[in-house]
Amino acid sequence: MSLTSSSGGTIYDLKSRARRVADDMEAHPVNAPLDGGGDGPQTPGMEARLAKLEAIAESQDRRMALLEQDIREVRRDLRGDFRLTWGGLFAVALGLAAMMAKGFHWIG
Repeated sequence: MSLTSSSGGTIYDLKSRARRVADDMEAHPVNAPLDGGGDGPQTPGMEARLAKLEAIAESQDRRMALLEQDIREVRRDLRGDFRLTWGGLFAVALGLAAMMAKGFHWIG
């Protein structure tokens, strides 16, 4: 695919564009060391930030345990509701069958 300007000239020459990208990558290497502003991996605020993250993780564990407990309660309630619903459906079906049998004079 050739990209051309309104005057008909080529906008991008693939070879020169690749050269510009390569030059840019050499000027700004991806794996260059970052300046963290501290002396090594133990920057001054690292302990406080790590303690805060640990506290958040502990609170998330407690919240997950509460959610698991709530889910168990909901399942137990749904199991009872399910049995009640099927029992009611069965009773209605038997009642309707009895009314139909009486209406068609199958039973006295």
